[in-house]
Amino acid sequence: MTANSRLGLAVLLVTLAPAIAPAQDTPPNPFDGRWATTVSCKAGTAYQFITEVRDGILHGSSGVEGEPGYFQIDGKITPAGLGHVYAKGLTRKGTMSGRDVAPGTEYKYYAQAKFERATGSGNRVGGSPCEFKFVKK
Repeated sequence: MTANSRLGLAVLLVTLAPAIAPAQDTPPNPFDGRWATTVSCKAGTAYQFITEVRDGILHGSSGVEGEPGYFQIDGKITPAGLGHVYAKGLTRKGTMSGRDVAPGTEYKYYAQAKFERATGSGNRVGGSPCEFKFVKK
């Protein structure tokens, strides 16, 4: 092998090294996975569904989107386990927080939650009380 071909091979290897280097594994978020979720509100509304957490981003829903009784949560779980949860939905029955409302009336609220290794719990911030329970599957 000549000096020029060795130099060319060295340049090629240096150029390709980042592309062929093994990918560094990023540790998975400890809260990633499927969670059995229960949301119970003082007004008598309760939902049970599966919530998925991927890269610390939380999403889950119950019911048929756009129809009365639909409920959805989205949010983020910090590495320390603090969950910022945003809930929205459409009322099932004609009452909300003690008031008569038409079925399918839209509502939204914020809740804070705390996640541990395999469980989590939280509460709605302001408004009618709602409690969140999470159990990792």
